[in-house]
Amino acid sequence: MKFSEEMIAEDERRWHARDVVTELGYCGNYMRDRRDIKSDDIRFYAYLMRKAHKMLEDLKLDKCKE
Repeated sequence: MKFSEEMIAEDERRWHARDVVTELGYCGNYMRDRRDIKSDDIRFYAYLMRKAHKMLEDLKLDKCKE
C-alpha cells in the first residue's frame, strides 16, 4: 500500500497528539490479529513508523553535531 501526501497529512491531523514512544511500546507487545486488522490500523502503524523514523533521524543528526 502506497500512501499519498494527502493521506499522510490526514494521518498527521488525526494522530498528532499520540505519544509515539508509548504507542510503539504497546504495539511491540500487542498487535491485532491479521484477520481483524483494518485499513485504519495499517495507516496508524505506518504513521507510527514515519514518526519513529523522524525521531531517530533527528537523534542521529543531534549526535553528529556533538
